[in-house]
Amino acid sequence: MLQRIALAQALFHDPEFLFLDEPTSGMDPTGVAVVRRNIHDAKARGATVVLNSHHLREVEQLCDRVAFVANGRVERLETLRHQDPVKQAWCIRVPGPQQVEAQAALEAAGFTVRPNGDLLHLSGGAVEQIAPVLVAAGVALTELRSLTAQLEDLFFAGENGETDA
Repeated sequence: MLQRIALAQALFHDPEFLFLDEPTSGMDPTGVAVVRRNIHDAKARGATVVLNSHHLREVEQLCDRVAFVANGRVERLETLRHQDPVKQAWCIRVPGPQQVEAQAALEAAGFTVRPNGDLLHLSGGAVEQIAPVLVAAGVALTELRSLTAQLEDLFFAGENGETDA
């Protein structure tokens, strides 16, 4: 509740600059969603939001640019690319015997498909198309995830594993 009160105080006069330190720390999922919505609303009205957080998923969802800090110094800056779903790459898992049927159906739907062990890597289509194409082909989909670089990948790509975002 203290986090929610502090955020309400910070947002009360629609500030141009908003500095937030771990704004969802200790919150339940509903509180996290409310905080995210408020931050998105502040950004939409033109506010500059500076967010300090060790929760990389939260940073990915809320931020456009990220500064990695180590020992009190900015080590590097990154711009997060919020991918167009059509340009995003996907990884799917289907039952082994159905991989050939899945690949054929997805390629017929316009996807580029690259087998990778027991997974199929896809590009060239929207995520919303994947399940309907597979269902129409009678193929079970057991896993679907993004292959687009995540903030965690950028974090660990730095020279120093102790860098903070």
